[in-house]
Amino acid sequence: MKKILVLLLFVSTFANAQRHEIDSLLTALRKFERMPPSIHQDTLRAKPIKYLMYYYTFVNKDSALYFTQQLLDISQKRKITKNIVYCYNYFGYLYNQEGNYFLSANNYYQALILAEKIKDHVQIISCKRLLSESYYKLEDYQKAMKYCEEALVLATNQKDSNESLSCLNILGNIYLKQNRLEKAKITFQMMNEKATKVQDESYISESIRSLGMVEFVLKNYEKALHFLKQALSFHQKETYRYANIEVEIAKVLVAQKQFSAAIPLLISAQNTAKRAGGLSLLPILNQLLYESFKSQGKVGEALKYHENFMLLKDSLAKESIQRRIGSLQLDYDNKQKESQLQRNKIELLEEKTQKQQISQTRNLFLLGGILAVLLAGVLFWNNQKLTQKNIKIESQQTQIMLAQEQLENANQNLEFRVNERTSELAFANQNLIQKNEEIKTALFTGQSIERKRVASELHDNLSSLLSAVNMSIQTINTSSLSEHEQKIYGSLREMIKNAYHEVRNISHNIMPAGLEKDGLIGTLQSLIEKINLNRKLTFELFTSGLEKRLPLQIELNMYSVLLELINNIIKHSEATAASIELRSESDFFMLNITDNGIGFEKSTNNGNGLGNIKTRIEALNGSFGYSSEPKKGCSIKIKIPLS
Repeated sequence: MKKILVLLLFVSTFANAQRHEIDSLLTALRKFERMPPSIHQDTLRAKPIKYLMYYYTFVNKDSALYFTQQLLDISQKRKITKNIVYCYNYFGYLYNQEGNYFLSANNYYQALILAEKIKDHVQIISCKRLLSESYYKLEDYQKAMKYCEEALVLATNQKDSNESLSCLNILGNIYLKQNRLEKAKITFQMMNEKATKVQDESYISESIRSLGMVEFVLKNYEKALHFLKQALSFHQKETYRYANIEVEIAKVLVAQKQFSAAIPLLISAQNTAKRAGGLSLLPILNQLLYESFKSQGKVGEALKYHENFMLLKDSLAKESIQRRIGSLQLDYDNKQKESQLQRNKIELLEEKTQKQQISQTRNLFLLGGILAVLLAGVLFWNNQKLTQKNIKIESQQTQIMLAQEQLENANQNLEFRVNERTSELAFANQNLIQKNEEIKTALFTGQSIERKRVASELHDNLSSLLSAVNMSIQTINTSSLSEHEQKIYGSLREMIKNAYHEVRNISHNIMPAGLEKDGLIGTLQSLIEKINLNRKLTFELFTSGLEKRLPLQIELNMYSVLLELINNIIKHSEATAASIELRSESDFFMLNITDNGIGFEKSTNNGNGLGNIKTRIEALNGSFGYSSEPKKGCSIKIKIPLS
């Protein structure tokens, strides 16, 4: 009982220290309240009321609630939304201090609605974080986590390190309460990293302390002691936080059954808590002291601390009930006053309404007479205006009919001209198409002539020249040459021979001698017969619907394409068999060529060969496609319109 009296004496001393400030503020407030009601008066009243809210928080919670309500009334009357949000948040804080977490959460929620309405991001973050604290204390961890995570995202986006750290602290404690210890540890580590980055010692200490409590729950007592002692170094002695950490270190020591080490810490924390106003620590302190002395067999000391624990527990419970009764009484008184004010307002409104009804009835009669005279005048004036408008409308209708006739004539004229111009354009377009075809034909004819000339030049001149060079070299007496010179001589003869064959091949490819005579099919059959003499690779040729020869332009281009494709198969495919299918159907010429070679990936760079083929096919308005996979051969399809 003596301990309780000491605590009450401490609270009383602290309250007296605030009394002087409160009296000064109340005097100023009474002075402002005697002024005529106005915006200026409300502004002057708001300042002392705000300070009274703060000072009464430490002396009398009911008075703090009363002045918070006064500031809320002024703010609602003047529609100052920021102040309304502040008042709801302060209500939440006061109810939180009383342990009424349901009302606390309700007020924070009201503040959040208004903060979101005015898009005040700072207040939105604060309200969501405070809501999560209230739900945490109500042990509704699902809602607490929802609001905390939302607040953390917003605080991170706004780069508000203080709010981010607060949210991480709450989130870590939620995980700790849910026994999700790994999540809790990760969250407190994140909090520690962030606090270290911004050099916030308060949150560095809190994160280390929290990590210690996680290790305590995990029964890693040595790690827990390491963290808690490290956190203790951040705080000065004789403070509430210092005493709180001492209690947590003592918890670990009691769990380790180190009662001799725990008792001095607990007594030190108890003395600090009394001096620093940490009344909430006293129950757990007395409980731990009871357990420690009991375990050491000191029954007398254990009994004393057990009695203190029970007394404090009962006292705090009674105090909480009394505060709640006082709060309910205050609510009841306020509601009674509000009801009386409402009744007075209703009576005044009824009296005012009766007077207004009498006045309105008299005014209605007078107004009715005036309106009747005005109505008659207006009707007469309208009738005159209507007659004039009818005459004007008839005149306008006649003009509209004439304009419509002119418009119809103009439309017919325009339609005739459009048709005439369309015919001219169609004729010009037909001529243009014909000219394009003539140019194409002339271009192809020129190309064919040039091909024949170049092929003839290569065959007649360059081939003859290479034959002459070869004959001249053969006259050299090789017996007089050294071994090295003989090798050079043999190499020269081989190169001249290869050059001669290359010139013949180029001459033949530019304008095969048999293409004009035998057509594409006959020339291709001759070529395949020569290739098939090499037994390593066999080509098969299939034709369908090609009884008539194709246009020379298509035959020449397709022959060049086939030579390129056959050359690619021989050089690169490593195939043993290939097939060429040529067919004509429905005004289209189609070519399919396949092999059983190594294939290639579509992403592979295939050089200019396929690019040249595609260019030739597009010049004939055709389509080109291929499919291939590594080690599964290749298939190429070409389609050319014959019209």
